Amino acid sequence: MDLSQSFGASSTGKTITVASSCGHRNILQSGAVLNLNAYLPVGTKFVRSGLAAFRPWTANNIELTMDGLTLRLKVDLSVEGAVASSRKFKLLACTNGNRELGHSKIFLGCQ
Repeated sequence: MDLSQSFGASSTGKTITVASSCGHRNILQSGAVLNLNAYLPVGTKFVRSGLAAFRPWTANNIELTMDGLTLRLKVDLSVEGAVASSRKFKLLACTNGNRELGHSKIFLGCQ
């Protein structure tokens, strides 16, 4: 995910889309899907120097690392997963809400 991009306002107009899977996307032939959004709240600007505060983290079967302006996500697709609260699917990995990437003003949410 290239964090230097901007794809304009979201459909609600509350955020500026930096990266998105544009809904649920199949991951190869695994049966798993990805739903990911990276955004800036409207009225804020990307603080590139704020990425220096980003620390790689792993939680709930998702590992995030930075390589320059590229965010890398790693998920183990062999994990069984847990039934989501909706009971409609199993959740393999989750960020547990929207998380700011360092102090960059960019937020990431995925499941």
